[in-house]
Amino acid sequence: MRSFVCRNCRPLLGVVLVLVVAAPGFCQGIEAYSLVHPFGLSSATTTRAFAMGGPVSCVWDEGFANPAFAATQPAPNASARVQTTDFDNGSKITSTQIHYVLPLRENSSGLQFSYFNLQADPGRIMLQGFPVADMSEEDISVHYGARLGSRLTAGIGLSPMSEITLNLAIPQGPTLMDIETESDYGARLGLAYELAPGDYFGVVYDYYQETAEGTGLALGGMARRVFHTDLLAVGASRHLRPDLLVAAEYQTTSTNDGDLKESLHGWHLGLEYQPEGATAVRAGLNDEHFTFGLGYYTEKWQINYTYMNRWNDDIANSLFGPSNTSGLQATVRW
Repeated sequence: MRSFVCRNCRPLLGVVLVLVVAAPGFCQGIEAYSLVHPFGLSSATTTRAFAMGGPVSCVWDEGFANPAFAATQPAPNASARVQTTDFDNGSKITSTQIHYVLPLRENSSGLQFSYFNLQADPGRIMLQGFPVADMSEEDISVHYGARLGSRLTAGIGLSPMSEITLNLAIPQGPTLMDIETESDYGARLGLAYELAPGDYFGVVYDYYQETAEGTGLALGGMARRVFHTDLLAVGASRHLRPDLLVAAEYQTTSTNDGDLKESLHGWHLGLEYQPEGATAVRAGLNDEHFTFGLGYYTEKWQINYTYMNRWNDDIANSLFGPSNTSGLQATVRW
């Protein structure tokens, strides 16, 4: 009987050791809560921009992360994007984003409505040492942009609904953490200055206060914490010649609850070669890791593909291992 009990206790003891020794802050919730953010709405951009290293502030596109670009959209458009991150341990995360852009006044003001959903697929992903189940994020956001001058636009984005759920459990065992998070308040602010036709200097600042409530062994019962999450991105894009666009952006993001703080920062560098015709080739670096993409254009349609190696590796590698990400986005305008 002693041998049987010890064999069944080893997985639990192993998890406890990982939680207590390898990641003491994890028990307090900060790393668990932050798991979804590197892959979620806060850093989401278009597939075209992901292929150029992932800038969110300075690459003009249909379907945008910088709300200032809502003022520069020439026509209504809509798109759907699907992106999948496959980790070497067999885990997978899939995100979907849908947007609709509505110009209000030509080259003066406009709106963007978007829906974002992220899920662990097929409902369970493995961390280094124990599994994560039911990892998800769901957001609805509205962006408004207006022109402040002949070259300067500004915008604001609000998320009336933003929810994150995360459940950590031992296989066939007890729940370690069961966390649900909702945004209390916050906004995304954006500026875009047109250096030359199609070239922009951009700034995005995103801040939200979020309340997380959870239960489980690792939290010592019921727990409630208030987190402050922000993102700052500053970048510029420039055509070196009519068919060659380059972009560079610095991003920093953090999540803290007063006692603990988790942060990421790095450079996003990219280029796009678009000769006369219907195709484009893109490449970049996302915090020193390679990105690549292709685009195909018609008068009404745009289809873009991206590949990213070890996306957001600072957090993802230590939790899930190395990864490969692929994304596909289709856009229609009328």
